[in-house]
Amino acid sequence: PDAQTIEVQAPKVELTLQDPRDINAVADAVVRQAGQEGSINVDAKVKNLFGADRRLSLNTAEFDVHAKVDRLPMELIDQLANTRGKVVALIGPTLAAQVQAIGKLDNLSVQTQADAEHFNLDGRVVMTDAGIEVKETPGANLTITPDALAMLIDGARIAQPIQVQARVTRLSLPRAADGSVDIGQLAAAVEASVSDADITLPKLGVVTLRDAGAQVKTDALAKRVDATASVQAGVNQNTGSLKLAAAVNNLLAAGGKVDYARADVSLNASAASVPTAVVDELLSLDKLLTTSLGDVINASVDGRVASFDKRGLGSMQIAMTTPLLQVKTQAEITEQDIHLTPGELLTYHLTPQTLAQWMPKDEQGQPTINLARSTTIVLTLDQAKLPRAGGTFEFDRATVGLHGAVDRVQLAGVDAIKDVWLQAVTMQVPETRLSELV
Repeated sequence: PDAQTIEVQAPKVELTLQDPRDINAVADAVVRQAGQEGSINVDAKVKNLFGADRRLSLNTAEFDVHAKVDRLPMELIDQLANTRGKVVALIGPTLAAQVQAIGKLDNLSVQTQADAEHFNLDGRVVMTDAGIEVKETPGANLTITPDALAMLIDGARIAQPIQVQARVTRLSLPRAADGSVDIGQLAAAVEASVSDADITLPKLGVVTLRDAGAQVKTDALAKRVDATASVQAGVNQNTGSLKLAAAVNNLLAAGGKVDYARADVSLNASAASVPTAVVDELLSLDKLLTTSLGDVINASVDGRVASFDKRGLGSMQIAMTTPLLQVKTQAEITEQDIHLTPGELLTYHLTPQTLAQWMPKDEQGQPTINLARSTTIVLTLDQAKLPRAGGTFEFDRATVGLHGAVDRVQLAGVDAIKDVWLQAVTMQVPETRLSELV
């Protein structure tokens, strides 16, 4: 029902091919939608694309290609993507862009540029006898306005626009003696950043973002690629940090093919003092995690997977601590299975306030049964194993064995048992298939 009629007129489309060694193409078009009018123009000349024997000859081809878009209605893109105004709000009502490629393949310059009210992109790539490289630090900028953010996140408010930037600070691909390029020798660096922002959300209050950025770099794509990302985030002056670092070693073999026999991936992710309320809001849990875990979360994941030709071999360590919960475990990945290292898995401090949130309430809104005092639950893993055959996990054969202990349980809310408590309660689950437990 909100769709607008798209009108395209192409009064001029010409292709001149009197001589295969001299090709000319010209096209002009007009695009109209929602009261806006834009134009598309292409003027391309290609000489010596074919030799005297009329065979394709890219090495001798000379390019002089110009393409231009002026005031293209972004409502067109918005309608095609069915984003209900989000593209227009982010980018702006119209877009102007141009691309030009001039020269031979051994000396070719490709320039790109795009401009809109809230977005711009500019870059230049040069191809020479030595290889391919970028010039003039190509990059893109996006300004997220208050109106655009409100459309992306319902009810979100900001006083100042948010700036998002991305830059290619390095890109080079050398040529071999025969003129070919080896993608494994690609060297590149890409950086992205988001300006500091204070975002007001209806349920959370003020969410702060500080020092948000990411980077991907490689000195030789075949040997190693590194990626990092980090941000400081806070809710109502409670601030935490998120960090991610990943690396891929021995990614490519000769010829640019993925080296499954030698490639390996390592990952390190950490969250320090992250407000639990943010996670509650993102997952729509209505303060469940804040009540159950405490105000902040600290977590880390360290892992490494190698030998992809054997469908993954490696290990992973996971740890999480909150004011009420501590979890830690280590997983080993082998050709036969994934198994967890035996040991203390979980310690949880169950408080009366937490249990009160879970229990049914009486007519006065009080929990029918509650704890008279906090208690600690410890869960210890004896074994956990997920078998695999031919790289396929066999979930029906997964097994687990564990035991747990509770230091002291004293209930409140029921007069008949208010003076009764349980001391040093233990439980054990012997090695059992998960399918049987379920």
